[in-house]
Amino acid sequence: TWNILQPQHIVYLQEKQDLILIKPIEYKIIEQLILISDNWHNEQKTNWLAIGKKFSQQLMQFTRQCPIVPADNCYLDLSLARIGLIALAQLWLKLILEVKLHTQALSHI
Repeated sequence: TWNILQPQHIVYLQEKQDLILIKPIEYKIIEQLILISDNWHNEQKTNWLAIGKKFSQQLMQFTRQCPIVPADNCYLDLSLARIGLIALAQLWLKLILEVKLHTQALSHI
């Protein structure tokens, strides 16, 4: 028989309801995600190539500055939040490439 597990949610907030993220680049990624989603259906001329390039560069900076497993190796919620940010960023980058720039995005690396 198959045992189906319920997915666990990703914790983004601390007990005080502050974001669990701690580095400025993490907030820049969130800011870009909001900008992209706000502009997605905007009929005005949007330079998606520039937005995609900037977002891609910020994502590379994020992966350099924010290890998935922090050095102290004991903060699982932070690791999960960072994985969630990477997943969202990859989804939006793929959408920008395929829908707005009409190019083929890699399905996997």
